[in-house]
Amino acid sequence: MAVYKDNRPTKDGKIWFFKTQYEDFDGTKKPKKSGRFATKKEAKQAELEFKISLHEKVNHNEITFEEMIELFLNFKKKRVRETTYYNYGNKVPYLKPLFKVKLKDFNYSHFERWHDYMDYETTLATRTKNDIYKFLKSILNYATAWYEFSFVKVYPKMTNFNNSNELPPEQLCFTYDEFKQFIEVEEDIKWQATFRILYYCGLRKGELRGLQWKDIDLERKTLSVRKQITNRCGTVKKFKFVVPKTQNSIRTLKMPEIFVNSLKKAKLEAKQLNGFNENYFVS
Repeated sequence: MAVYKDNRPTKDGKIWFFKTQYEDFDGTKKPKKSGRFATKKEAKQAELEFKISLHEKVNHNEITFEEMIELFLNFKKKRVRETTYYNYGNKVPYLKPLFKVKLKDFNYSHFERWHDYMDYETTLATRTKNDIYKFLKSILNYATAWYEFSFVKVYPKMTNFNNSNELPPEQLCFTYDEFKQFIEVEEDIKWQATFRILYYCGLRKGELRGLQWKDIDLERKTLSVRKQITNRCGTVKKFKFVVPKTQNSIRTLKMPEIFVNSLKKAKLEAKQLNGFNENYFVS
């Protein structure tokens, strides 16, 4: 579904409408074009109401997990961050053992078999398994809220994953002396600056990717984090800025003198590039 703007308004100035294609009771695909609305918001609301009316006509007893997952993803696509939606897609394959199960039939036996599949047929870390379990519960909650399914008999019996023998992942952290040893053998000025940004300012990888020279004030010795580029949002040639992970991630940091000197050298080198301007990426 999508909302459009018509260049030929009605007599009372209404120009917005939605159009889509839907499947009728007999499986026939039919087009649907709405009347006009004064605002884009009104057209979107009408679009949502039409979508809900379609849901109400579905034979809920025949909906499978695979179909419900598709409905859930369509519902969430424009309601969550792009990275969140991308991560949903990564979790879907791990629900494959449940795909053909009808929601009305879902019981603890189905859940237990899926739980065993995750434990014995995947090599995922416990934390990752619990993220997927949380995703499964989100789908069940969506099915409850929008399609009036009830899982009161199975919910109390469902448990997350736990492995007391699993060792926590080792965290590799440089002491200051170790970092000095490391940076002294890096000869490339650009990489020196990059590693110092990571070490002194604690930027996430996506925040580093999105850092431009206009975000760095060498006179005031500050570095501002306002955006990021994640692995999910494109390639080097085709990328997209997204907001940082949380509101607190939008921040301005003070930089130590040794760091500023390194960045000054890196910027002088960057200025040798043809057409250099403040929108160029630092890394």
